[in-house]
Amino acid sequence: MAKRNGRSIQYMIENKMFSHVFQPIYDLQEWEIFGYEALIRTNQFPNAESFILLARQLNYLYLLDTASIQLAIESIKMYNIKLFINIFPSTLVHPLFSPFLEMLNSSVPIKQNIVFEINESEKIFDYRLFKKSVEQLKELNYLVALDDFGKNDSSTDKILDLEPNFVKLDKSLANQLKKKEGNQKIIEKILVHCESKKSKVVLEGIEREEDLAAAKALGVHLGQGYLLGEPVLLKEIYV
Repeated sequence: MAKRNGRSIQYMIENKMFSHVFQPIYDLQEWEIFGYEALIRTNQFPNAESFILLARQLNYLYLLDTASIQLAIESIKMYNIKLFINIFPSTLVHPLFSPFLEMLNSSVPIKQNIVFEINESEKIFDYRLFKKSVEQLKELNYLVALDDFGKNDSSTDKILDLEPNFVKLDKSLANQLKKKEGNQKIIEKILVHCESKKSKVVLEGIEREEDLAAAKALGVHLGQGYLLGEPVLLKEIYV
């Protein structure tokens, strides 16, 4: 069964039987669209999470990550927009990722329009190698974001050490932000660390007007969530 599932996942990935929708990220101070996050969608699974989870379980996560990166960049190459693309730490440290980046470079006209959004849900086993891979991305003029920050055991020391361009806060921090002083204090602390390294903070999961107002009052730089804009096909952005 596992072998059959593996062949099915591999076939889906290699034949690009998935696509992306794009969710806007807003500059909360200038009140304009800053960029978009590319989110995987497929008709073969009930949701993207189950597709990604199975790919990980069957050791096809690297193949899916790199195929997704290629497809997302190919989708927006005619547009001058900043694109956030998800990537797992295991993909960054994969021995084939450096050759993949070399191949990718020729198809990316403006590298600072590409933000590699590192998923915080996967455990990092070799932090030194992981850090070296992050530094390689920055040396090539790509931008880097830490995703789901503030979830589980995320440490602000990682901000000081990695110096990401963006820190994306876990959506749980946006939930009832107006009422939850604890969440406000966590965000304030992260903002202090980020500003010392010139990193911008993105608050995900904004769904209420009062939480948006609270985020702006705290000085959060960027926001994302269904209140600001749902994920849509690229053709719905550029009509």
